[in-house]
Amino acid sequence: MNKMLKIIATIVMAAGAAVSSQALEVACTAGSLSSAISDCNITTLTVTGTVDARDFKFIADSLNRLTAVDMSGATIVACEQPAAGSAYASVQASEANALPATSFFGKKSLASVQLPAGVKSIGFAAFAGCEALRQVTIPATVDSIASYAFSSTGLTTVTVPATVVSMGQGVFSRCPALASATVATTALGDYTFLDCAALSKVVMGKNVDAIGNGAFAGCTALKSLTLPDGSALVRIGNEAFVLSGIEALDFSGMQHLESVGDWAFATTPVKTIKLPDAVTALGKGAFFYDTALTAANVPARATAVSDYAFAGDDEAAVGNVLKQGHTRIGDYAFYNVSTPVSITIPGSINYIGTKAMAGMTGLDTIKALPTTVPALGDSVWAGLDQKTVNLDIPDSLVAHDYAGAEQWREFHILKTYRQGDVNNDGRLDVTDVTTLINVILGLPVQSFNSLVADFNNDGLYNVTDVTILINMILADDNSHVRRVKAVDEAAGNSTADKLYIDDFDIEPGHTRTVQVKLDGSQDYIALQCEITMPQGLHIVGGSIVNASLNENLSTPSRLLSDGSTTRVIAYSMTNSVIKPRNGAVLSLLVKADDDFASQGVVAIDGLVLVDRANVRFDGAGSTAMAGRTTGVGVVDASGFKVYAHDRVLVVESQVMASAQLAAINGTATNLLVEPGRNEYRDIAPGIYVVRLAGKSYKVAVR
Repeated sequence: MNKMLKIIATIVMAAGAAVSSQALEVACTAGSLSSAISDCNITTLTVTGTVDARDFKFIADSLNRLTAVDMSGATIVACEQPAAGSAYASVQASEANALPATSFFGKKSLASVQLPAGVKSIGFAAFAGCEALRQVTIPATVDSIASYAFSSTGLTTVTVPATVVSMGQGVFSRCPALASATVATTALGDYTFLDCAALSKVVMGKNVDAIGNGAFAGCTALKSLTLPDGSALVRIGNEAFVLSGIEALDFSGMQHLESVGDWAFATTPVKTIKLPDAVTALGKGAFFYDTALTAANVPARATAVSDYAFAGDDEAAVGNVLKQGHTRIGDYAFYNVSTPVSITIPGSINYIGTKAMAGMTGLDTIKALPTTVPALGDSVWAGLDQKTVNLDIPDSLVAHDYAGAEQWREFHILKTYRQGDVNNDGRLDVTDVTTLINVILGLPVQSFNSLVADFNNDGLYNVTDVTILINMILADDNSHVRRVKAVDEAAGNSTADKLYIDDFDIEPGHTRTVQVKLDGSQDYIALQCEITMPQGLHIVGGSIVNASLNENLSTPSRLLSDGSTTRVIAYSMTNSVIKPRNGAVLSLLVKADDDFASQGVVAIDGLVLVDRANVRFDGAGSTAMAGRTTGVGVVDASGFKVYAHDRVLVVESQVMASAQLAAINGTATNLLVEPGRNEYRDIAPGIYVVRLAGKSYKVAVR
């Protein structure tokens, strides 16, 4: 008997369970759903009629075993705030056709939903956590979807209709099975598909004007994104694709796209990115540590390559990123991008940020186009051996500015120019010769390119460079060359060959023609020297002329700023050998002022001689005595007479005296002077001052 009762009880319980699991259809009046359902264990529910926020509150709180809900025959009506103390006091007032927040939140077994007819909005987290929900149709009546509405559901595919104009944050975030999405809405909200690891296909509608912050962050299966040409896309938000699997993005047809947010494509396997010219703002770290990136662009209208923009992108083709129109390269912009061997800095760049190119150890050449040296942050090229990196500055006129600027000057500076275009007029002709000569003589010039004047790279501008320039003009040499860093001044070849003037007499107030003679051991085609006159003597302006046998020898000259030294150049446009006439190559007219002393020393120094092979030689100096009686110092009332001949200093005196012989280098020797003629031998050639009886006598020993 007891056994039979147990069997009957089991059958009754099973029957009850079967009834509770059956589909239930309810014709509802708003707010009455709870009274129409006596068994909350139902799994399938179909509702017709009208419903409001109170009915959805009942579903959320009580129907936890639902697997399928069909509300396509129901209409959501407005709900006023229920009275305090009532069963639904916690329910918020809601509008008609608004699916309330958390309506089906956390219903892990819910696999199928058909939304009410005419629904216009889907509330906050309405289906969040519905892990079994594989599909849902969002009606074309919906215009807004609140934050996290379908977050962490089991959706595998989703279509957002074009009627949706507002989306909250994370609407489909963390849906692990979501593989494809079609989005026709006008704005893709922040974090819409955050961490949807299976999402591999996204089709964007033409009307999408914004991709929100973090919209595809963590979508590791997403390799590409399809957007139609003519898209209305204006903005890509911060971290929009960070940590995603995106490999290629082509936004080049998005002519309305204006901004790309901070870290938008950071740490992805992206290889190529194309941005349209319309972009005006590129966010910080936009392509940060995209280690596979080989091709990307920053439109010129963006004006700046942002901080950290390409940091760590070892394969990035940096040379194709920078464009004329960019004015700023941000801090760490190309940090540790070690593969590129060259980079061109556009002429519009005026600032390069801290460590912007630090770690770019593969660099061989930087081409700098700015004509004003860009300002720099700290340690811009940290980690580079700058002296091994060429800095190519096509505008040679500003190369000196770079060479003098902090950090820039550490590079191996190159300049490109047309060799020989000394006056910067784009031509190579005799005006370059005269310009160079004027510079050597210290005359003002309208334009002078110092980098093309030192032809033999010895650190000097002199007659050697003039002769090389003349040869270039004769050969019609239009070559362009590259110059490395300036070298230290090189010493010329020394020679004992010299220019000299014979001692000569001249009276105060008179003029005299003087010959400058060449004592040479070989043939020369040009020369340069400086002739210094003593106080009271000067060379009459314009009087230095050719005295050689060469009719075409030119002899430009210039009085230097000290007022006593004249620089002279002798050359011919044919570079003919200078042939002295009776030893003379130059002739000059010397005038003695009325206050000229009885004697003085004429010195020839700074002699440069150029041979037929354009080899420069530094010649010897020479001096000559000029006075009323050659070689005589002064004869005064005390009877002293001081002069020199054949390396012998002579002092004639009528009395016993002591004297001091002072050389121009400051050394001095005491002399004993006896009555009569005193000769002092073995004195080195040079200019001396003899101090005797309170007076000084200048004398030249030769």
